[in-house]
This record gives sequence, C-alpha cells and structure tokens, in this order.
Amino acid sequence: MTTTRRRPKAKGVRVVKTGMQIVQADALTRALFGTNIMEFLTGKVNGTFNPGADGYSIVTLPELIGMTKNGWNGMAGGNYGSKSFKDAIAYNLSRNGTNAVATVIAARVGVKVLKQMGVFRDLNAMNKALGLQNVARWS
Repeated sequence: MTTTRRRPKAKGVRVVKTGMQIVQADALTRALFGTNIMEFLTGKVNGTFNPGADGYSIVTLPELIGMTKNGWNGMAGGNYGSKSFKDAIAYNLSRNGTNAVATVIAARVGVKVLKQMGVFRDLNAMNKALGLQNVARWS
C-alpha cells in the first residue's frame, strides 16, 4: 500500500509578529544610527543620497561600506568629522535611546492589550470568512 505525501498547509504571514519586528528594528536603528530603517539601508536621508554628508550623527549602511554620492571611495567606515564611530553611536544613544526603549515597550503592551480584547481573534475570523486565512494571520 502506498501513501501519498501530504503537503504542509500554508500558514500565511503573521501580521502582528512582522509588524513588531519592523517596529523594533526601526527603534534600534533610530537609537544607534540616528535615522529610520529605510534611510539607514538606502542612504537616502531627507530624500537625497549623500552618505556621510552630515559628518557625524546620522550613520547609514552605504556610508559604512564606503559609498559616497559619487560612488565607492574605497574607504569603509564612514565620515564622522573629528569624532569616531563610537562617539556617533554614543551621541545617538544619548539622544534617542529612551525613545527607542519606550517605543518597544509601548508596542509590546499594545499588542498584549489588543490580544486580550479579542481584536486579533475577530480579524482572523474576518480573514477566514473572506478566504484569506492562508495569506495572513493576525496572531
């Protein structure tokens, strides 16, 4: 007797978990690098690609790998004026650290409250009624 192999059922994207991870990553990049996660990854600060232009507190990934607005300069590590990378991180932590901690705590508390209120259960029921339970889950 042969048995058919069962495929695992698609579970969908966990919306709340993904959202929490994005909020935590954004809070961390603001606390350490002085900018949001998209500006950190792309190097576009205030709509302009110019890594290292501020010369100190805003640190981006392209700046760390040696990019400038004219291309790669061959010197990884960034531009911090007369300061160091450590000084930039310390400055950003002193300026944005408490906000980052508060953001992470508030997001976690908010999710717990919404979960206890049954909001995610209702959203999952709505997904099921619409036939989207394999696309996204709320909790």
